[in-house]
Amino acid sequence: MRSAFCPLCTHSTPSLSSHTLIPSLPSFSPYSPSELSMTVDAMTEVRYSAGDRIIQQGEPGNSFYMIRYGEVAVSISEQESPSRTGGKSKGWEKEVTKLGAGKYFGEIALMEEHTMRTASVTASELTVCYTLDRTTFTKVREECMLHSKFMREAARRKQQVADLLLERSEASPAGSMTPSPTAQRAGLDESTPGRARRKRSEDATASTRKFAAKDMREVGVLGKGTFGKVNLVEHRPSKMKFAMKAMRKDALIDQGQVEHVLAEKDILSLCSHPFIIKLEGAFMDDVKLYMILELALGGELFTLLHSREPARFDEPSARFYAANVVSAFFHLHDHKIAYRDLKPENLLLDSYGYLKIVDFGFAKIIEERTFTLCGTPEYFAPEIIANVGHGLPVDWWALGILVYEMLTGHPPFHSGPNEDPLVLYDQIHKGNVHYPKKIISNNSKDLLINLLRREPPLRLGIVKRGHRDLVEHPFFHHPFGIDMNNLAKRLQAAPFVPTIRSDEDLSNFEFSREDDGDNSQANHEGIGLKPLTKEQQQLFASFVL
Repeated sequence: MRSAFCPLCTHSTPSLSSHTLIPSLPSFSPYSPSELSMTVDAMTEVRYSAGDRIIQQGEPGNSFYMIRYGEVAVSISEQESPSRTGGKSKGWEKEVTKLGAGKYFGEIALMEEHTMRTASVTASELTVCYTLDRTTFTKVREECMLHSKFMREAARRKQQVADLLLERSEASPAGSMTPSPTAQRAGLDESTPGRARRKRSEDATASTRKFAAKDMREVGVLGKGTFGKVNLVEHRPSKMKFAMKAMRKDALIDQGQVEHVLAEKDILSLCSHPFIIKLEGAFMDDVKLYMILELALGGELFTLLHSREPARFDEPSARFYAANVVSAFFHLHDHKIAYRDLKPENLLLDSYGYLKIVDFGFAKIIEERTFTLCGTPEYFAPEIIANVGHGLPVDWWALGILVYEMLTGHPPFHSGPNEDPLVLYDQIHKGNVHYPKKIISNNSKDLLINLLRREPPLRLGIVKRGHRDLVEHPFFHHPFGIDMNNLAKRLQAAPFVPTIRSDEDLSNFEFSREDDGDNSQANHEGIGLKPLTKEQQQLFASFVL
């Protein structure tokens, strides 16, 4: 099974050290971790040779600098000027300090307009700095403010709806009629007003339910990751079953993944779509973070794909699953969210055979471009490898890779027998795709060609009418049986409906009740884990939902 990665040491944007340094500035201290991440991503890298003047005393200041490596000398000077005796006093320049890797200078220029530099800064040796100008900083700050405002407004509306549904459910008696098959497929008990209100009031109650580790009964393991595992759990007070994703704080800090997990929580709290896993709550203790997610017990699409012989889907099945992803991506992209980690392993089947996109650790709100190298190599878009900045179009490239893999059983680009990533990257860069005629139809080939375009602005889903061009492509469009509105309501038959015997059935996952992973009492209580400082604990202050 393929693993995703995010090698911080190869970013062309600042690494974790920048995330820890920037909050130490008083001007940045009010920012949330996600806002700090947006600020850091806006910085650019500049190289200076020994002797280059970076800042000149007396000139207007417009940029902030952070030293990645190298050394600079800070000096003050006085120009030659007339003396009181009628002659001229000699000008002078005096070095006052040196700054090395991890230090910063010029931050006042971001906060105040018409600032004059009070000292000069010169590179003592080859030096690389991350820099941010005031115009970009102001734009990022405005985006952060808008994002925070949107989050507050979404929370307020969510609470209003919850209160209203609870009032209605208390005022109306529950019915007893059996819901229609259509309503059951859509996941709604709408056969009687009372039942419809009762089910939605349960959803509303879930949005305000408080969770704690002591209230969870672990049933079994659904999956494992680098930083922890996902358990099927029962919430004892409500008797409801959930997926609980537990992540070790010390591991997140060591691997530089704090910002990713905080962004994952923030983004999932923004999303509301039938094909995106729902975040029910988030809490933490001294050693771990916990996300409470809705259940999808049908297993991974990856397992379904590779459990058959040959390991591929027919075109109608591939079309159905691709349409699930397209519908979810429309929702994400409407909120400027790039998912960035599409692959069959991150697509779970629900009880109706529809998909749920999971694992939003690499998802990010992107207004224009970002430079982080992350995701699964076989699904990398060319612009990610070229490190020229990427945005929402990377998701449509990944959709093309997914469709190809579903139809053929393997991605179009591979690393060869020696699993050399450079071979893989070279293939992606060249973009030569083989389309086997016996497997891939003309409509499928045309879709793939238009998704796997090297130029991001030319990809289907981005050009001309954007979303409409994609859903009206012959691969999806009538009479081939995909209606996006009916799809979102689960009114179309899925090609495969998984067998799920109960809400504790783990048979569709490769883990089991006996696979206790780090379920030991010692690990659960944090014994043997790295103790965190007060400052480290503060990194997770915004996690609780």
